[in-house]
Amino acid sequence: MNNIIRWAICDDADYICRNFQLDLSTYDNFKFEGKANNTSECLNVIKNTKPDILLLDIQMQEEKTGIDIIPEIKSISPKTKVIMVTSFEDSEYIFNAFANGADNYVSKTENIDFIVKTIINVYNNTSVLRPEIAQILANKSKQVANMQKSMLYLIEIISKLSTSEYMIFKAVCLGKTYKQIASENFIDVSTVRTHGSRIIKKFNAKSMDEIVKAINELNVMDLFDK
Repeated sequence: MNNIIRWAICDDADYICRNFQLDLSTYDNFKFEGKANNTSECLNVIKNTKPDILLLDIQMQEEKTGIDIIPEIKSISPKTKVIMVTSFEDSEYIFNAFANGADNYVSKTENIDFIVKTIINVYNNTSVLRPEIAQILANKSKQVANMQKSMLYLIEIISKLSTSEYMIFKAVCLGKTYKQIASENFIDVSTVRTHGSRIIKKFNAKSMDEIVKAINELNVMDLFDK
C-alpha cells in the first residue's frame, strides 16, 4: 500500500487517543491528523482536516454519543470513513452505529495489528465484517422487519375500531381503568366492558393487557395522536 492514510481519533479518554497515536506511528503510510475528547471537538477536527479515517468511540461522558454525530461527520466530510473503536459489545450499540453510517467496528481489546488491518481494508473499500458483527446486524434487521409487520398489523386494527371503541382503547392505553373511563364519559361500566370485549376480539388477543403491552412497546398510539 503506497497511499498515505490520514487518520484522526475521538475518545473521551485522552490516554486512549495518545496510545493509538503512539501505536500507529510505528506503521508506514499512516499520518496523524488530530484527536478529540468530545463530540464538539471531533466535529471541529473533521471540519479542519477531513481525514480519510476517523476512529470514533461509541459512548462518551456527555449527552451526545459517537453514534449521534456520525451523520454530521458524513455531511461535513463525505469521504471520511468512520470506524467505531469501543469496549461496548452491545448489539443495540453496534446496530445503531451501522444504521447511522459507520463503516466498521473494532473492539479496543483487539491487538493493534488487527486494528491496522481493519483501517487499511476500510480505506481500500475491502472491509469485511467480523462474523459475529454480521450476525448481530442480520438478527437486528430481522427483528426490525418483524416489528414493522407487527406495527402495521396493529395500526390496521386500530384504524377499524369504532369511535367509541377507539375512545375506550386510547384511555386504556393511557392506564385508565374501565371504572374511570365510565365515570369520565358518563356511561355505565358494563358498556365499557362490552366495548373492551369487542376490542380484544378484534385484536384476536387473550386480554386487554396483552394488547396494551404490544401497543406501548411499539409506540403505536403516538402515530394516531399526531
